[in-house]
Amino acid sequence: MKPLKRKTSKQAGFSLVELMIVVVILTIVFAIVAQGIMSLQNRNTAEVSKLDIVQSTRDFLDQSTRDLHQSGYPSVKMIVGTTCASTNVACGLTAVSANQIIFEGDTNGDGNVEQETIQLVGSDGVTVGGACPCTVQRGSVNKVAGGVPAYYAELGNVINNGIFSAYDATGTAVALPAAAAALPTIKTIRVTVIVQGNDPDPTTKLLPVVSMTAQARINN
Repeated sequence: MKPLKRKTSKQAGFSLVELMIVVVILTIVFAIVAQGIMSLQNRNTAEVSKLDIVQSTRDFLDQSTRDLHQSGYPSVKMIVGTTCASTNVACGLTAVSANQIIFEGDTNGDGNVEQETIQLVGSDGVTVGGACPCTVQRGSVNKVAGGVPAYYAELGNVINNGIFSAYDATGTAVALPAAAAALPTIKTIRVTVIVQGNDPDPTTKLLPVVSMTAQARINN
């Protein structure tokens, strides 16, 4: 009688070489995925930054043009016996240059006349029309109180100088800074700003730039 032979099964497994190949493949896959995620995050950051620039620029220009629409209201024609020097009437535009506009009007809608200033100051934060990157400031002071306006709104990273242009009723450009005699002829103010972002485009490596123009009708 022949002795029984035990059946032995071979244990299957990965060799060291095979494991190394798997590790290399997984590493490459993870690197590609990680690179894609980082690229997507960078792109998202850049797009959000550009959207913020567009929104903040539009908001600033919209409010500035709304205020300019109130220039000269209420006028001396509306209140008998008043002159431009009266504190309860607005003289309208009092100074217009390429980088600064000063005007009077009831910009708050509270019945009080404000003297408002919209100006572009350089990187030193002081010089009107100074070296950019610049900041556009908007502020006002009550006409009765007088003094220096409190600047309550700003738009930063502006990279262009000469943001204001003025036109008469026929659409002809008025030379700036406008002479006192020319101020009543100004019927339209155009504001053009070019704003640069802080987050570069992940593909081009360039900082995003937004250019926007707004126009206000003046009721002098």
